[in-house]
Amino acid sequence: MVDINAFPIKTIPFNPADFAGVDGKEVELYVSPTHIQWRYVGDASYIDLVPLSDLTGPTGVGITSVVRTSGTGAAGTTDTYTITFDDASTTTFDVLNGADGAIGPEGPTGPEGPIGLTGADGTDAVWTEITQADYDALSPPNASTLYVIVG
Repeated sequence: MVDINAFPIKTIPFNPADFAGVDGKEVELYVSPTHIQWRYVGDASYIDLVPLSDLTGPTGVGITSVVRTSGTGAAGTTDTYTITFDDASTTTFDVLNGADGAIGPEGPTGPEGPIGLTGADGTDAVWTEITQADYDALSPPNASTLYVIVG
């Protein structure tokens, strides 16, 4: 192993003020229909810097569809999918289907619901089958009746 202390590095203090020059002119950039251009602030015309055609790549190919072309999606099996591009070319990729994950923990208990009818003497709780339209027409519904919406 090499001892890094065997190669001492001389440290030279750096003071940015030692390298300061006269402030330069401000520059403006512009994107024309054909070029990125620049000019000094206050100049009348821009100078072409880079043609946009040098920065533009070829038109890409879009995707028309992605379809499972083999397999069932069953755990432990592999499905093959086919991508079809808008130029009619295709490619495939495989997906290894994993097993269903473990059931998560039970969630917290929800808030307590309202107190229901007691039905203690058999008269204060009544079950009535009713259509949604008839229920909606009640004004107000009877508080001691349990309405069962049917049909």
